Amino acid sequence: MKAAFEGHFNETKGQVQRLESVFELLGKTPRAKTCEAMAGLIKQGSKAIEEDMAKELRDCALIAAAQKVEHYEISGYGTVRSWAERLGHDKVLVARAN
Repeated sequence: MKAAFEGHFNETKGQVQRLESVFELLGKTPRAKTCEAMAGLIKQGSKAIEEDMAKELRDCALIAAAQKVEHYEISGYGTVRSWAERLGHDKVLVARAN
């Protein structure tokens, strides 16, 4: 379980690098903003670690929490991709495809 979360963390770092490249292509400077919804999902998942339950059940709770986070990420990326497409930012779409 730990290895899976560490692997996903490394994937996330790669996603951040791709987003920074997209901002560069657009001539914009990225700004970090806290997403309260994502923070809530992470907080909810963190509580599972502290719960008094069998290890197997805790693993299931962590997997469920991770799935919620992943679905939220996918939704966010899909949304901004659609915006880029609608706004005619073809160079961003091509850069992402490579």
